Amino acid sequence: MKDYPVKKARDEISKTYRKDVEAVESAGNKNSFISFRHSYKSMSSFGGKTYIKSKETRFENGKFESEEFEGTMEQSVYQNSVKELQNTFSNIMSSFLKPFSLLLPFSADDDEKDSRRRR
Repeated sequence: MKDYPVKKARDEISKTYRKDVEAVESAGNKNSFISFRHSYKSMSSFGGKTYIKSKETRFENGKFESEEFEGTMEQSVYQNSVKELQNTFSNIMSSFLKPFSLLLPFSADDDEKDSRRRR
C-alpha cells in the first residue's frame, strides 16, 4: 500500500520543444465529408394547457450540437395556432386549385349572370 499513488521518477519526464510538435488544423476550418441536421417540433393540448417540445440535432463543420426545449402555455396559444394553420392551408389550396376552375364548364361569374337574368 505504500506504493500508492505511484509517482513517476524524475528521469521519465522529458521536455518537448515547440519545433518538435506538429501543428494540426482544426476540422472546423474545412468542409467535412458529411453533415446533417434533424429537428422535431411538437405542440399538443390537454388539460387546458398547451405543451410545446422542440429538439434539434446537427453535425456541421466537424461540430456536433444538440438542443432541446419543453414548455407549457395557455390553451389559447394552441387554438390560435390551429386556426392560423387551417387558414394558411385553405389559402394555399385555393391558390393551387384556382387555375383548374377555368377548366370547369361553369364559373362563379356565370352563376351571378344567371341569377340576374332570372329577376
